[in-house]
This record gives sequence, structure tokens and C-alpha cells, in this order.
Amino acid sequence: AGDSRTVLYDENGVYFSTRDHKPSEPDEFERIENTRYDVQMKDVARIGGLLAVSRGFGDFIYKIDEDDNYRPVDYAVSAVPEITRIEMKTIQNSRIKTVVCATDGLWDVFSNLEIYNFIRVSKSRGLKYKTIMRDLVNLAYERGSTDNVTILIVEL
Repeated sequence: AGDSRTVLYDENGVYFSTRDHKPSEPDEFERIENTRYDVQMKDVARIGGLLAVSRGFGDFIYKIDEDDNYRPVDYAVSAVPEITRIEMKTIQNSRIKTVVCATDGLWDVFSNLEIYNFIRVSKSRGLKYKTIMRDLVNLAYERGSTDNVTILIVEL
């Protein structure tokens, strides 16, 4: 969904990261500008001055044309996913294979590498993932996140 990012980590750090779907991204900007909406700069780029993500479920008001027809080609907020296939055999010998999927409330205040290091240090201290996720949520708000923070960690 538009307000989340998924990162695959191996023992060396970030192996792969999805890209954020923001109205400021050139291809997203162009797609949005070809609908009945525009991209306005506020604190961040926003569709119609309101919405800061360009892909997602819901947000139906951004998925209709001028005649109130539901037409995917006219969606300012697209539900069409970007799909990337990762061959796991390329990192099968890595001791660490962790996937973190989180909303932008986390990624707005943490880099991919900071999350990797936080998890690595927390695991070395014997902390369980439930505690690590709770600590990350709390720290995100301490760092000034003003968005919702949802985190999923999967160890492969």
C-alpha cells in the first residue's frame, strides 16, 4: 500500500527496499497530473493539497473521473502494485534474512540502515521481536513522527 515500505535485510544490511509511492516521484507526479487532480507542495507534495501518498487502497474520491465514473486510468491514487521478485537463493547463505514492512510513520524518522542496526543490537541483547517493534513505535513518536506507525517483522 502507498504509505508503507518493505525492506529485506541480509547479514550485510539492506539487501532490497521497495520504493515509496509519493506524489513527488516523477512517474507518480506525471500520472496524477494526467487525472483531474494536481500535486500541490505543502509540507510535502500532496494530491489536491491533501493526500501525501499516491498509491493505496481506499481513498475512493481520488478514483473517479469528472462524471463520477470509476475508471482505473483516471485514478489519482492507484491501487496497482509494483511487484519485484527476489531470488532468495542469492542470499540463502546469509545468516540473517529479515523482512521489515512498516508504514511511513516509521520510515519518515528512520532510515533503512537505522532499522537494521536497531534490530541487530536489540536481538544481540536478547530482545524478542514484539519488544523490538514496540520500542521502534515508541522511538518513532519520540523522534517526532506524526503519522501512524505499524510494523511487521518476519525472520526467514
